[in-house]
Amino acid sequence: MYIHEIFNIKLDDLNDHELDQKLFSFLNSKNTKIIATPNAEMFLDAKHDLDFKKALGNTDVNLPDSVTMRFAISALTDDRLKNRHTGVDTFKNLIDLCEQQGKKILLLGASDEILEKAKTKLLQSHENLIIDILDPDYLLIRSGWIYVRDEIIDEIHKINPDVVAIALSHKKQLIFMNQFKDEFPDVKVMIGVGGAIDMIAGKRKRAPRLMQKMGLEWIWRALIEPSRIGRIILASIFFPIYVVSEAIKNHRFIKAVMNTVPEIAKQLIGK
Repeated sequence: MYIHEIFNIKLDDLNDHELDQKLFSFLNSKNTKIIATPNAEMFLDAKHDLDFKKALGNTDVNLPDSVTMRFAISALTDDRLKNRHTGVDTFKNLIDLCEQQGKKILLLGASDEILEKAKTKLLQSHENLIIDILDPDYLLIRSGWIYVRDEIIDEIHKINPDVVAIALSHKKQLIFMNQFKDEFPDVKVMIGVGGAIDMIAGKRKRAPRLMQKMGLEWIWRALIEPSRIGRIILASIFFPIYVVSEAIKNHRFIKAVMNTVPEIAKQLIGK
């Protein structure tokens, strides 16, 4: 395991075995653990939203999700990111462990339709999985605080899950996890899963394996979801500009180029 840091936010570099061990220990811990999978959009939001940045810094593990994290680490530090874990793959690993250990999962967020489809799909592939779903309806954030109806909190207490998987926007799910971390003493893990629920439900297909290995998922997303183009531009254009400006500020632009070009080449050949 290795910890990188960019823009004063840590990123955990764990191989598959280390991640499995971490998830296992979290599921059997005494306190609630928070798992986030930061990407370029989240770092851009953290730049302008200090409450969100604070929440991102209060997680128990930050798993680099997008390939842009690999390039940013090579540009801004003398380290290299060896392991990347997407939100959907991490959640699937957690599901496997929950089924093996008889832990209960609560899917929180998304619409009733998506939640029902995701639950059905998961039970088809994990027949012994204990799973509940809950749509919290619209949640409002103001001044770094998320407003949740009391009956939703009461329902979570009633369900009493071991894992809460939150499928909201990345801001809402991270602030929710930080705000309610100590509210549910029997919850072992809170994880933000965002659009992973759509993939599990079958609403949205993942990029072909080759595109995933090459770090070209963003092209796939643009093709199947044109409405995401604005967000894709943020991640693929504005975030690199942010990284370059930081490299220049730290007087390491040439070094950043020399470090990053080989990483881009490796990514494109799937290494």
